[in-house]
Amino acid sequence: MKSVLLLLCGVLLGVAGGMARMGWLRSAPAEPHHQVRYHPEKSPINESPETLLYPPGTTLEGIYPDEAMRAAVLSPDSVRIHRRGGDERLKVEEWAFSGKGIEPDAATKERLLYALASLSAYEPPGKACIFNPGVLVRLQKEGRDYDLLFCFECREMGGEGGGGMSINGAKTFLKCFCDVFPGDEELRKERERVER
Repeated sequence: MKSVLLLLCGVLLGVAGGMARMGWLRSAPAEPHHQVRYHPEKSPINESPETLLYPPGTTLEGIYPDEAMRAAVLSPDSVRIHRRGGDERLKVEEWAFSGKGIEPDAATKERLLYALASLSAYEPPGKACIFNPGVLVRLQKEGRDYDLLFCFECREMGGEGGGGMSINGAKTFLKCFCDVFPGDEELRKERERVER
């Protein structure tokens, strides 16, 4: 019985080796690398990662189509960052934020504005998540407020522009927000999760 099993194993290994030599068990050739365009009608859920790439040639106008909003992103007169909760005196859409926003220091403001104006901070929106923003960035330009909402559970931005956040965008935004709210345990945990 033992010898029959050994013989059977030997035959199977021989057949597998022959098939590999003849090319029957070779892996399929790799697909050529190319830029795949983002198709908004296709959901990125369960799709390849390239569905989260913006089409070649996308500019900041595609992320912030409103000219006044784009001007606020590129050179705001002031920047204030509000945390969800707190005294909840500031209502934006259906979410309430602390009425007391914090103006970031010069280095944090520069980092935040650099990320907001960088295409690499974004990816097309459309992740499966219930949008639940924890941070509001209020930009002011020529007396008008422009609001950006940040949800780090799904890495999506809402408000008056933006889109999905790329992983590097999320890391940069979270660093800025953790610098502004150094004692915020929830933001610190989000940052640790994103940086894993």
